[in-house]
Amino acid sequence: MYKRVLIPLDGSKDSEGVFRMIRDEIAPGGEVILMQVPPMETKNIDGKRVSGATQEDEAGVEAMRYPGTIADRIRSDIPNVRYDTMMSHPIVEGIVDFARKEQVDLIAMYTHDRKGIAKFVQRSVAKEVSKQTRRDMKIFKPQEILSNFEAG
Repeated sequence: MYKRVLIPLDGSKDSEGVFRMIRDEIAPGGEVILMQVPPMETKNIDGKRVSGATQEDEAGVEAMRYPGTIADRIRSDIPNVRYDTMMSHPIVEGIVDFARKEQVDLIAMYTHDRKGIAKFVQRSVAKEVSKQTRRDMKIFKPQEILSNFEAG
């Protein structure tokens, strides 16, 4: 049983489904932390290259609101749920740093499980996180999430 679980969200329904996959592994009184690290976009502002979303950006505002809506949905199952958004980190480093600072027992993530050339073009965030963290990890593929929804 895990006392503190981190679930990074990527905006997909599948990443939101990770909670259903691990809810029975959360200790009584345990905590779930939902977080989102918005992708860092590079922009030209006044001739300078600037990276990262800000609270003033439309993407930044949505990134701050999104994990809260998911937290509201799962509170009936796990009352001790909270959420956070990291605005100025690369995704992998943001997740790893946050997990370390929060001293989570488990990072539970969804992976898109890309195949072929897509696998080489877009790196797997979940795989990179697993390489860089010392926390327990559970990584769920699309077919696992889908079969869990069909079963329950």
